[in-house]
Amino acid sequence: NPIWLERVVPVLKRGIELEPRSPDLYFGLSEIYYAGSTLAGISDYTLAIHWAKQGLQRLPYSEDGRVLLANGLIGEGKYDQALEELRSVLSRSPNEVKALFAAGQAVLGKGDGKTAAVFFRRVLEISPSFEEARKALRQIEQKSLTEEVEPQGQAK
Repeated sequence: NPIWLERVVPVLKRGIELEPRSPDLYFGLSEIYYAGSTLAGISDYTLAIHWAKQGLQRLPYSEDGRVLLANGLIGEGKYDQALEELRSVLSRSPNEVKALFAAGQAVLGKGDGKTAAVFFRRVLEISPSFEEARKALRQIEQKSLTEEVEPQGQAK
């Protein structure tokens, strides 16, 4: 475990002991486990999902909480469940860039690069400096350029 995880997690858990109704502490743990999973290779999306759900029990309409939950679900390959969470966010806030980006990741995980590209382009329209969306879009575009085109038949 990275040192920062070892230091931050106990502080947040102690905060939950002292203030168990604070959704931000639960969301903080979810974000730490998700970030630790993606940055440090810990792969503990299950804990990211658990803590996001705990936070959502306390603040059910939290868009950030729903996106955190969706990110954990995407990490576990549960793309349809993630998209369900993201639909609830995007129905209320259609320009929420974190939700749009996560939706792009989810549909890409399902193998739909074309739809994912639409989501990533929308993110960049709203937030041109969102580098992760730019990188994901570039990868999709490069993949589509390098795929071999099947012959359409022989001329007679």
